[in-house]
Amino acid sequence: MERDGAGLPKRARLRVGYDKLGLEENWDSIVACDPAQGLVEAKSSENASQGLFDVLQTRWKIVPLEPGSDAPTTVKLDVNVKFRNPVYDQMFAQVEQKVAGAMISAFEKRVKQLDEKL
Repeated sequence: MERDGAGLPKRARLRVGYDKLGLEENWDSIVACDPAQGLVEAKSSENASQGLFDVLQTRWKIVPLEPGSDAPTTVKLDVNVKFRNPVYDQMFAQVEQKVAGAMISAFEKRVKQLDEKL
């Protein structure tokens, strides 16, 4: 992972896949973080995979319900996926919500791990 001067991720190699379909691939991404806006975006790099995906892009928006407090936070995840093979696009459309749910669950788990370290 490559980081910027502030220590935030700038480039990352992600491993993506879906076991039930037997799909897995490493994916180089450009990462943009804007802590002031609560925004993290990852999109395919100019050297993107020549394998499964044409596009793989995620955008996380993290907004405290009451800024400056320990109140709950809203997290919005947008995922843009386009497979090279249209059959995979159709299959993914059927499990898209489950995949997004798994991503949110992994995010929540990581937040709890980090919170325990504080």
